[in-house]
Amino acid sequence: MALLGALSFAGARTGAFSIPPSQAGGGTVPLPGTGPLSSKSADVVIIPMRGHFGFEPGADEWIDVDAFNALVKQAKSLGPRFVVLDIESPGGLVVVMHSIAETLMKEFPEGGSITPVAWPGMAGSAASFVTLTCPKIVVKPGARVGAALTVQTTPKGVVAVDDLPTDKSGAAQKFKSFSDALERSAIQFGGHPPEVRAAMATQAATLYWSPSQRRFFGTVPDPKNRGDLQELDTATTVLTMTAKEMVTYGLALHGDGEAGLCAALGLPATAAVVRVGSELPAWFGAVSDAYGASLADDNESVQIFVSSFVEGMRDYLKLNHEVKLNDAKRKSSVSDKDRDRDKFEAAGRLLRSEREKASKKAGVAATQLKSIVERLERSKKLLRALGVEPLVLPQSALLAPKIQASLACHGKGDYSGALAIIASGPSAK
Repeated sequence: MALLGALSFAGARTGAFSIPPSQAGGGTVPLPGTGPLSSKSADVVIIPMRGHFGFEPGADEWIDVDAFNALVKQAKSLGPRFVVLDIESPGGLVVVMHSIAETLMKEFPEGGSITPVAWPGMAGSAASFVTLTCPKIVVKPGARVGAALTVQTTPKGVVAVDDLPTDKSGAAQKFKSFSDALERSAIQFGGHPPEVRAAMATQAATLYWSPSQRRFFGTVPDPKNRGDLQELDTATTVLTMTAKEMVTYGLALHGDGEAGLCAALGLPATAAVVRVGSELPAWFGAVSDAYGASLADDNESVQIFVSSFVEGMRDYLKLNHEVKLNDAKRKSSVSDKDRDRDKFEAAGRLLRSEREKASKKAGVAATQLKSIVERLERSKKLLRALGVEPLVLPQSALLAPKIQASLACHGKGDYSGALAIIASGPSAK
């Protein structure tokens, strides 16, 4: 799965306000953005966006699509002039980044009464894209925005997508075209130079700045007369801008603290500022606890039990066939009945003993797999109650339906059926 500087997950977009609260840790933990607010109006509403774009096991905080969507709707209910994204993030999943951008474009249409504002400190990778999607940017002191080169986890480690062989198939180009169009739409919505986004996201891109024209160029218009063009990014580097550079090049204004933010937005010191998302810490804890019930069931351990289950049933079926053949030979032998009977009976005892061991091996693995599936189902139920789709679970959760169906056959003594189900597809070994 493609990432922008971090690992995580994207929750599916759910009907935020229709999701019931869950009981976690002895208290009610609703999806952030669905609870009542003490304020009824505001000039500025600040939404926190901290951590990776998408869930990350063990993290204290992250940026979740479901929670973000609910917080945006809650912010809009206060009728503010500005909704500010307080960004402190190194990046995350591309799919989460795209979902956040789509929400911004949908909830804050051009010409509307509310303007989305990015207020970044650390805005790496996916966070830099969301920053550029906002029509207004106010940078904190020491802000960094950029380093948006897309990377992907491979057997050899994390590798830049630009360094991987290009898939020129029709299907690959179809998906890329659709993704590229979304990113162009987001940058157009924000109204920021596409050359800046390209320099942040593509190593081969270049970027130049003309102080006299106060504009960016992706290439030198006239190589024989560069004029006052300043090279900001070469074809071998990836662009990250500082707060000072963002302001110097006209991409952002400077705003330190809420007072500085309001001043940058042209608001008086008396402007009403409301921060939403106070429920996030408790919600993050509840989601982590719900996930923790299945945390031990990682792909490797599940595959070990699946392999043991498969091997046990295969051995059982093979030995069971040999037992039947041996019994048939014993019954059909007429030459020396006593000697043949003893030989076949001894072989039969050994085969039945080995068959029993194989059956026990499959049974032990089945018990472990049943326990895993039960834990995954409990986690799914808890996560859904918290407003998170169970994509947050380990990848092994995708095997749960197949495991359940196979266990059902195994429980009826249908080893052939169980084996056909569990051993099908690329996950089987």
